[in-house]
Amino acid sequence: KLHPAKTITQVKSWQEAKLALSRGFGIAVCSNQGFKMARDQDGFAHPDGRWAHCMALLGYQTKREGGWICNSWGPDAHTGPVGMGDAPTCGFWADANIIDKMLAANDSWAFSSVVGFAGITWRI
Repeated sequence: KLHPAKTITQVKSWQEAKLALSRGFGIAVCSNQGFKMARDQDGFAHPDGRWAHCMALLGYQTKREGGWICNSWGPDAHTGPVGMGDAPTCGFWADANIIDKMLAANDSWAFSSVVGFAGITWRI
């Protein structure tokens, strides 16, 4: 009750996600897409297996088109380089085409106008 989100919008594609992120909105990504726990040389985790899990999509980059996903498993769950933007170790970058497929499940949402929090997003 202290920090309500005034607006919640469904996000169904990578293009919609980039627009929401560029406006400072965080996105709850819900899908069954799993990833390897080791990040590659660019900080990206490759798709692997199935996770019935909700994670936060909090940033994007255009050099290697993709988004930064924060996992809830703590700072030591993933290994390897963090990639562009000196991202925290609690997440990984994922390729745009994989995120687009995740968002196509129609169960991901952007949160905006959260009372007491300014929108913060990485744009690289």
